[in-house]
Amino acid sequence: MLTRTNIYLEPEIIRILRQRAENEGLSMAEVIRRILLERLNKEPNNIKGLFELVKHAEKTGIKDLASKHDKYLYE
Repeated sequence: MLTRTNIYLEPEIIRILRQRAENEGLSMAEVIRRILLERLNKEPNNIKGLFELVKHAEKTGIKDLASKHDKYLYE
C-alpha cells in the first residue's frame, strides 16, 4: 500500500527526475521510490551499529558516548 506524500523539490531536481522517468518509461513517483529504496538499502543498519557501539563503550570506558555518538558511529 502506498501513502501519498508531498515534498518540495528545486526546479532543477524536478527537471532531472522528469527526464529520468521519461528515459526509463516510468512515472516520476516510481523513479523517486526506486532512488530512495536504493539509497536506504545502501546505508548500514545504524540501530544495530548503535547497540554495538554501546557495548564497546561499556567495555572500553568511553565516557562521552551520549554527546559524541555521531562521531563514533560515522568516523
